[in-house]
Amino acid sequence: QVGFFRFRPILAFVAAAPPRKGVAKMPPAMRAAAVLLLAVAACASSAPEAGAPPHDATTRLRGSEAAAGPAEAAPEAEAEAPMSAKQGAGWWRSCRRYGCHRGPHRGRCGCYPGCWAQGNCCSDYYGTCPQPAPAPAPPPPAVGSCAAYGCVGYVAWHSCQCNSLCRRFGNCCPDFEAVCAAPAPAPAPAPAPSPPPVRPAPAPAPAPVPTPVPTPAPAPTEPPASPAPGPEPPSSGSSDAETYSFYIYRAQGEADYKPLNVNAANLVGVIWYLQNEVVIEDPPKFGISRILRYKVKTKAPARLLAVDMNFGVRYAYDSTRCTGPWVCDTMYEKYGYFVGCNKFESMYPFPTEETYFPGGIWYSFPGNGTQCVGAPTGGDKCTYTFSWPPDEVTIEDLVGKDGQAFWDNAEDAEANMKKVEVAAALFKNKFPDTEELSDPNCDFDYGRFWG
Repeated sequence: QVGFFRFRPILAFVAAAPPRKGVAKMPPAMRAAAVLLLAVAACASSAPEAGAPPHDATTRLRGSEAAAGPAEAAPEAEAEAPMSAKQGAGWWRSCRRYGCHRGPHRGRCGCYPGCWAQGNCCSDYYGTCPQPAPAPAPPPPAVGSCAAYGCVGYVAWHSCQCNSLCRRFGNCCPDFEAVCAAPAPAPAPAPAPSPPPVRPAPAPAPAPVPTPVPTPAPAPTEPPASPAPGPEPPSSGSSDAETYSFYIYRAQGEADYKPLNVNAANLVGVIWYLQNEVVIEDPPKFGISRILRYKVKTKAPARLLAVDMNFGVRYAYDSTRCTGPWVCDTMYEKYGYFVGCNKFESMYPFPTEETYFPGGIWYSFPGNGTQCVGAPTGGDKCTYTFSWPPDEVTIEDLVGKDGQAFWDNAEDAEANMKKVEVAAALFKNKFPDTEELSDPNCDFDYGRFWG
């Protein structure tokens, strides 16, 4: 049987070959039988001697070792071993004989990296040949990046942050240091962004002209889905909203500019900002050295009042640019250029954790909301006015002899409120004739506003 299978290709060739001299009259079947007899005789002549291990189906014909080139010779250590140790199943077609890093040997099996992909590895390849170390897995893609988000203020729906507080809260994007850490002339969105160019005071104008009715803007795709809103009240040059008069405060450097496209705070909010973002740096962040106080009057536009609010969402302003949350222009078109606010205890949109400053409020003032003179009318572009120039006190006067110790006990609400009282007394002593004003109710409602 071994002889038949080894010489089957030869038999097929001879059977199909044209007749030759001496066998011209022999039928093809007889010629094939004659060759088969020769094959059997050849196999019989290669039978092992007495006491030698029997051949198996993988043993080569006698003399094949001699015919093989030097590159196919067995290794020296194995060449000196007894023949009985070399022979046996798998020896003649194994990596132990061929050596590793060899391609397929005469169309048989291979011992080279990648043979598994070709399906022709020798049976002992994995046990004989060392395997290359697997390539390290690529790092997982960053969920978010400052290169994609931009160096903006806190954005609640971003997976990581790119603002000055992210180091403190441990939520910076991986590329924050490379993209945003270098000091920039523009401050991060907070009550004290870097000063924009000074704008000329608006010229006196006649009574505001009613603006045309805009096409109702669709609700943003990002906020929670809600049913399609009903018809909105038309925009107008005035509203029936209450007019509020109160003080707002900003922490600022030496530059003087008007509160247009900026964030501000009540006194509690500005002291929190100083303690948590400004005085922790030396010199103080953005060169902030004083607290400014403006008296403002606000009046909600008609379409915001129609959803029972006097204040909208508190947008973040970065170098006079509105950076969210969501798309600022969409909601300004929907409601008019409203004044925005957020209470600290709401933790939306920022700060997002306990502040230990009860009663803190931040505001946003869009520049397009003060295109009028005198008292605000509640028109789409006449939602607030402000006093000029502002009152001011210096941070040096605030801390007095205590210096940096003034800011101790940052997580003690009672100690923090004493700092606010010191600031209030400082303004009172310096400007004794100013009237007492209380903060308005920040009535922004997330569901009514976005829905």
